[in-house]
Amino acid sequence: MKFRLKICKKESSSRKRAIGGGRKLTDADFDSALKSWITNLRSKKLRVTRNMILFEAQRISLNYQSLEKFKASNGWLERFLKRHDFSIRRPTTVTQKAPEEFTEIIVNFILYVQRLWKKNNFTHVYASDETSISMDPEVDYASLRRAQRL
Repeated sequence: MKFRLKICKKESSSRKRAIGGGRKLTDADFDSALKSWITNLRSKKLRVTRNMILFEAQRISLNYQSLEKFKASNGWLERFLKRHDFSIRRPTTVTQKAPEEFTEIIVNFILYVQRLWKKNNFTHVYASDETSISMDPEVDYASLRRAQRL
C-alpha cells in the first residue's frame, strides 16, 4: 500500500492509479495492427474518420479468436484514441491567399467578362450578386498524433 502511494505521488497528485495499474489489453496485436493501419493511411496524407476506424477495428477483430465478442463502440474508440495519443480534428491549413494576390485575379475576371460581353453583344445583363463563391478548400477531419501538422 505504501509503495503504491509513493508511485502515485511521484507521478502526479491527480493520478488515481498506480503506474501499470488498470485492466490489460485483451489482444495487444489487434491494438497495434489497428494503430499501424491508421498510421499507414496518415503517412499517405489520407483522411481517417472515426467511422473508418470503427469499421476497420470490427473487420480486423474477426482475425483474432480472443475478440470474437468485440464491439467497436464510441467509448472503445475514445479510449483507443487516448491510449495511442491520436486525436480527430480539422487540419490546420492556410485557406486563403493574401488579399494582394486577389486583386489581380479580380481585375482579370472583370476584364474577361467585359470581353465576353462585347464579343457576344449581350443586351441583357443580370446581377448575380447573391451567388456564393467559396474560396476555402473543403476541410476533412483527420486522425493525427498530437503535435502533428498536415
